[in-house]
Amino acid sequence: NLFFDDDYCTPAEKQKGIMKGHEAREAVANALVGSGIGLFTTTTSGDFKDASDMLQANKSDELAKLVSFGKRAFSSEKIAHASSISFEDIITPPPKGVMIKAFPELMEKTKGFRTSELVLLTSGSGVGKSTLTSIFAAGFIEEGHKTGLIYLEETKVQTLQRMVAHKLKVNYNKFKQEPLLCAPETEIRAAYDEIVNNDMAVFLDHFGNLPVTELMSKVKHMHLVEKCDFIIIDHLTLCSSGSGKDEDERKVLDHVMTELAAFCASNKVGIIAISHINRGGFGDNKPPKDADEKPYWIKIDKSHMRGSAALEQLSWLILGVENEVMPDRSRGSVRITVLKNRTHGLLGICDEFQLNPDTWTVELMNQNSVEF
Repeated sequence: NLFFDDDYCTPAEKQKGIMKGHEAREAVANALVGSGIGLFTTTTSGDFKDASDMLQANKSDELAKLVSFGKRAFSSEKIAHASSISFEDIITPPPKGVMIKAFPELMEKTKGFRTSELVLLTSGSGVGKSTLTSIFAAGFIEEGHKTGLIYLEETKVQTLQRMVAHKLKVNYNKFKQEPLLCAPETEIRAAYDEIVNNDMAVFLDHFGNLPVTELMSKVKHMHLVEKCDFIIIDHLTLCSSGSGKDEDERKVLDHVMTELAAFCASNKVGIIAISHINRGGFGDNKPPKDADEKPYWIKIDKSHMRGSAALEQLSWLILGVENEVMPDRSRGSVRITVLKNRTHGLLGICDEFQLNPDTWTVELMNQNSVEF
């Protein structure tokens, strides 16, 4: 008989290949599978964590009975029989997520944003990814979900200004330049106090590049300590910039996506991460011949995403943000496209919208404006 402690190694120890009792037991048993040796397992109960504890407590008789009569056939961890799945499990539909009412067509396809899922948002530069995720964040908070905001290209003051501008329904770009020209100081103070006292938003006080290990420590803190249900990361490329080589960047993106996907899967937290587009991926997205006369759309595809294939493979949901190019190169409409939808399988173009330049509310094309 072989007895192991039933303790677990930490994630950091696991990365280094360290094994403790639980992992060692699995490794030894799996090495013996198929050898012809009958494999059984047993577990101590009560206050005894292992066989040594029982022997030191003069419980050798109880240990002998446990080994003789309390054993059961060994089944490798994560291997399950159909009988372990209840009938109710198979007839229960996937839970609806948090619905962002500003985008009804997107919600129709995705049924909302759920915890334990990793969402990727991608588009070209300057299209409005940060603004879109701030709308998502406002929706999460309004539904009572504490939200972590990791915006690596703006300061924590600018992120809070986004939230205040939303409360005041004023243009964020104008507000961050001249706040007192957008609203009276008393109204700004009231919006600020409401956000601060509500304490539903957690910011990362960091600007610029962030190593993967440090990013993951902040993500874990936001969920496990601050109790955030959703975390927004803008953007993943800043975890790999500075690596100097495309191969290094792909490795870093592989690493961060693996870490984020594993953390989502094992915890009830939803993560929305922004990924940039590879500038060289637009060779098939040339303007039409009559581009000087008519608007046209810059279409986004999963293959355009910058860096690692893990971006596509490990995401539950991938959203493309596409911009309309006007003949005079002024800003046109924006639309959201579902590029991958692991939960519901529904793909395609969703809401086309603009932001009202005064109130900063979402205006759906051919529909009424939507408060967010």
